[in-house]
Amino acid sequence: MSSVSDKLSKFLENAFKKAFVREVLEDNVAVDFKEKDSFLHETIEDYKASGYHFRRTKDQMSRGLTREEAFEEFKKEKKNL
Repeated sequence: MSSVSDKLSKFLENAFKKAFVREVLEDNVAVDFKEKDSFLHETIEDYKASGYHFRRTKDQMSRGLTREEAFEEFKKEKKNL
């Protein structure tokens, strides 16, 4: 059982290294992953076209946000992750 947990641990460690590694851009300038725009969808239609479905949360509905306003809030949260 220990070897399975060791393999899983190594797998997860490598996955995090790949996800958060510094990227080298065309002009050889390194940029941290978080500095990049990590959310690619500008509109709800773009988001939907990529296979996702956007829904407002109960909190967003109670605050009276439109679907578009809620999506903008969602994008800001995703960019800050």
